[in-house]
Amino acid sequence: MAVTSNQQSWSERVETQRRELRMRQELSWPEHVPRDFPEEISERTFVEIFRTNVKKYTDHPAIEFYGTTITYAQLDQWSDNFAGWLQRKGVQRGDRVGLFLPNCPQFIVLMLGTLKAGAVHVPINPMFKRAELEYEANDAGISVIISPNFLLDIVQTSDLETVKHVVVLEIRELISGDVIMRLPKILKPDDAEELTHSDWTELIAGPALHPIRDDASALAALNYTGGTTGVPKGCMHTQGNMVVAGHNCAFAWGLIGKKAEEREVVLAFTPVFWISGENNGILAPLFSGATVVLLARWDVVTALQAIEEYQVTAMSSVVESYLELLERAEDPARQLGSLRHLRAMSFSRRLSEEIRRQWEKATGGNSVLRESGFGATETHTSNTFTTGFDIDDFDLHSEPIFVGLPMPGTDFLVIDPKTHEPLPIGDSGEIALRSPSNFNGYWQADEKTKESLRDGWVLTGDIGKISPEGALHYLGRQKEMLKVNGMSVFPSEVEVLMARHSEVETVAVVGHPDDKKGQSVHAFVQLRSEADVTAEELEQWGREHMATYKVPTIHLMQKLPKTATGKIRKADLPQPDSISSSR
Repeated sequence: MAVTSNQQSWSERVETQRRELRMRQELSWPEHVPRDFPEEISERTFVEIFRTNVKKYTDHPAIEFYGTTITYAQLDQWSDNFAGWLQRKGVQRGDRVGLFLPNCPQFIVLMLGTLKAGAVHVPINPMFKRAELEYEANDAGISVIISPNFLLDIVQTSDLETVKHVVVLEIRELISGDVIMRLPKILKPDDAEELTHSDWTELIAGPALHPIRDDASALAALNYTGGTTGVPKGCMHTQGNMVVAGHNCAFAWGLIGKKAEEREVVLAFTPVFWISGENNGILAPLFSGATVVLLARWDVVTALQAIEEYQVTAMSSVVESYLELLERAEDPARQLGSLRHLRAMSFSRRLSEEIRRQWEKATGGNSVLRESGFGATETHTSNTFTTGFDIDDFDLHSEPIFVGLPMPGTDFLVIDPKTHEPLPIGDSGEIALRSPSNFNGYWQADEKTKESLRDGWVLTGDIGKISPEGALHYLGRQKEMLKVNGMSVFPSEVEVLMARHSEVETVAVVGHPDDKKGQSVHAFVQLRSEADVTAEELEQWGREHMATYKVPTIHLMQKLPKTATGKIRKADLPQPDSISSSR
C-alpha cells in the first residue's frame, strides 16, 4: 500500500521536497560548482587548512595593510605565539576570547591564535557603547578582552564580570614608514603624540603554543546576531562551519575553482567583526591562499589606490561603492581593470541593468556585477550564489529579489511559517536552510534554539519563494511583511520595483497602521541629484508598474539614515503621519 502524505513524518515530507528541488536545480547548475561539499575537507579544521596554505605560500603576502606586508609565514608565527600567550595565561580549551577591535591585521592574527589554542573567538563590535559591550561580554563569559587604546576607557568603565585579562593594542604600530595609501583618521599619526602603550610585543614575542589536538566539531566562535528580534544571541559555530563557509564563499566568488586566477587578491573593508566580513575578509581569502588587502574602512580614494597598486582581483561591497569607484576613477579601464570577481549587495541602492552596463562599459567588460546571495548569521551567511544567472540579465529581470541556487552541500526549502510544512514551489513562506555551515544553536538559550533549529534545518524567519528552476527569491523578514486589505506586501519587493524608476536613488519601504486597510505602504525616497519628479508622479508610476495594493505613499527625503555598512536604518525613519509627502 502506498504511503500517503499524512502518514509520512515531517522529515520524510521535507526530504521529498528537497529531492524534487535538487532535480530542478540540476538543469541550471553551473559546471564548475560542485553540488555537494567536498568530503576530503569535511572533517578538517580551519587551522589545518590555513597551515597547509602556509606551506604552499610561505613568503607570499597574506595581508597588505596601507603599505605593510605580512606574509603567510609571519601570520602563522604571530598567531602561534599568541596561542602560546593564551596558554601561559591559563586560557583553556573552550574559554572565550573577546576581540573589541576594528579592521586591522592584529584582528586576524588574534583570531587565528585563539582558534589554534582551542579557545572560542568572540568578535565584538567596536562601535558598541558601554551597555552593549557589557551585555555581549558578560553573556559570552569572556575571560580575555583585547581592545585598542582609544576604546580602553569604555572597557575600564564597564562591568565585565568574567574578564581576567585586559589587553591593550595601538593598532597604528603595524603601519610602516612606507605608507602608500591615504590613511583613515584612526590610523593617522599625530605629530604631537607618540604611540601609546601597547601589549602587542608581549603577545607575539613569547614561546609558541604547546600543540593541541584539532577538533573540527568543537565550539570555535560565538557570532552574535544583530538583535533585530530581541537581544542579540550568540550563534555557536565550529571550525568545521568555518571551513564550509570559507570554501563556499571562495568558490562562489571565483577565488578557487575553474575561474580562479593564478594569484587572487581580495580587497576587504567590510567590518571583519561581523560574520559577512569574516567570510569575505578572512575565511575565503585564507582558505584559497589569496592576499587580503585590508582597509580599516571604506574610502573611495584609498580603494582606487589599493586596487591599482595591488592589482586586486576580488571585491564585495554595496552597490554605492562600485558607483563611487566609477565616478572617482580618472581611467576606469586602467584603475579597475584587474577586478574579475565582484559581488554587489543591494542594501539601499539596488543593482540594476543600467548599473551593470555602466560598470561593464567603463571597465572594459572584464567583470560582471552580481548579487552576493542570501544567508544569515546562524548559517554563516554564504548560503546561495548567483553565478551564471547574469546571462541576458536573467537575475535582474527575474522576480525580486533573486538570490540564486544553494551553495555546495546546502539545501533550502520554503515552509509554512506556522505549521512548518513544506509549501508547493511558487508559494511564499519561511525560508529554511540546511547546510554543514549551520550553527549548533544559541549560546545558553535552549528555548530559542528549539524555535530556530528543526532536524538540522535552520528556520530563518525570512520570507521567500522558489521559482520553477529551483532558485530562491528573497522577499523580506517575516516580521516586516505587511497586510494590506488582507493581501501580503513585502517591503523589499516594493523597494526593488520602485528603484527601477530612473530618478530614484534610494528607497526604503515600511508599513503604518491603517484603520481601513489594516496597514498602509509608505516609501521614503531619496532622488538622484538632477532628478525632477514629484511624489505624485512617483505614485502614478508605481500604479503603472505594480499591483494596486502594493503602491506606496511617497515621502521624498534629502537623505535616508544608514548604518556604517550602508543598510538603511528603518527605525530612524520619521512616522509617515508626522511629515509632509513633499507634493
